[in-house]
Amino acid sequence: MATNSLRKYSLFLIFLFFIQCAYKEKNLENKGAKLNKIGEKIFKIDSITTNIPQDIQIFDDGDKVIFVLLNAPKNELQFYDFNSGDLIQKKTLDENFFGKVSDFYIHNLDSIFISSTTKTSLWLINGQSEILRTMKINTPIGSSLPIGNENVVYSNSKVIVSTQVAIFNSEGIENSPLVFVFDLKNPFTENQSLEYLNYPQIYRSSYSPELGLYYNGFDKKNQKIYHGFSAYDWVYLFDIKTEKLDSLEVKPILDFSIEPSSPSDLENVNTRQYYYYTNYNYGYILIEPIDRYLLRIFYTPKYNIKKNEPIKFNELKPKSIIISDLDSGTFKGQFILSDKHNEGLIFSLDKNIYINKIQDNEDEIIFEIYTIVE
Repeated sequence: MATNSLRKYSLFLIFLFFIQCAYKEKNLENKGAKLNKIGEKIFKIDSITTNIPQDIQIFDDGDKVIFVLLNAPKNELQFYDFNSGDLIQKKTLDENFFGKVSDFYIHNLDSIFISSTTKTSLWLINGQSEILRTMKINTPIGSSLPIGNENVVYSNSKVIVSTQVAIFNSEGIENSPLVFVFDLKNPFTENQSLEYLNYPQIYRSSYSPELGLYYNGFDKKNQKIYHGFSAYDWVYLFDIKTEKLDSLEVKPILDFSIEPSSPSDLENVNTRQYYYYTNYNYGYILIEPIDRYLLRIFYTPKYNIKKNEPIKFNELKPKSIIISDLDSGTFKGQFILSDKHNEGLIFSLDKNIYINKIQDNEDEIIFEIYTIVE
C-alpha cells in the first residue's frame, strides 16, 4: 500500500515537472516574424570607458552618422563615427555644475540636451559646452533607470523629459504626471508648458519596484513618443505635433497574467526577488520607423528558484522581443533573446536592429545586427 502511494506520488511529481517544462517552452516559443542576424558592429574603447554605457544615441549629422554614448564613471559624452568606428571627440561635463548626468539628447553637434536628476535640471548647451537654456524638472520619486531609455527627446521645438518612478505599494502611486514638455519657442520659459502620463489604474494594486518602471521609445520620423509600463499590456503614444495622447495594446499571443504583489511578497529582498522572477513583465520599447514596427521586450517567469534563497546576480529571466505593427499594435511575431543580449542598449538604423552583446572584452562595445523577417 505504501509502495503504491509512493509510486503514485512520484508519478505526480514527474507529471508536474513535464507540465512545467512544457509551459516554460510555450512561453519561449518563437512565433511569426523573427530577427535574422546579419552581422556585428564593434566600437573600440579605451581603458577608462565602460563597455556597458548608461545611455546611447544614433544621429545623422548630415556628413556622417554618429554614435554617442554616456560614459557615466567619467560624466562624459563620447562621439564616434558610426561607419569607421573612430572616436571623434569626448565632452566631459563638470559634475560640480551639472551633477551626475542621467540622460542626454543630441539634436546636432551644436545643440545638446543634458539632464540631471541630482540637479533636477535640463540644459541646452552648444558645442563648446556653453549654456543656452536652463529648464527645471520636477524631483523624481525614485531614480532614473540607469541604462539607455530615451528619457529626453527633442522634436518640433519641444523637448520631452521623462522621470522614472519606482513604486512599492498602492499608497506609493503618485497622481502627478511623469512626463514634462518644454516649448522652446518661448525664449524665457524655464518651466514646462505641458505635463502628461500617469500610472494606469491597474497600479492601484500593489506591485514591486521592478514592475513600477516604464519605458520610452521615440519615433523621430513621425514625431511620436511611446510609453510602456512594466505591468501593463497597453502602450501610450504621445503625438508631439498635436499634443494628443493615444494607446495601443501590445502583447504576445499567450495566456498569461501579471500578478500584483501581496504584503508577504515585499517582506524582504529574497521574497521581492522571488515575486519578480516568477512573474511576467514588460521592458524596453524600440521603434523601427521605416517598415513601421514596434518592438517590446517581454520577460517570462523563471521556475527553478526558491522563495527564501538569494538569487544570483547572473540569474536572468527568460526574455523575448514582441514584434508588433507600429500603427495598430497587431502582433507580428515573438523572438527569443539569449542571456548574452543586453536588451537595455538597443537601437534601429536603416531598417536594422542593433542589440548590445554582453561579453568579457573590456576594450570594445559590440552590437549584434538583425533584420526583421516576416
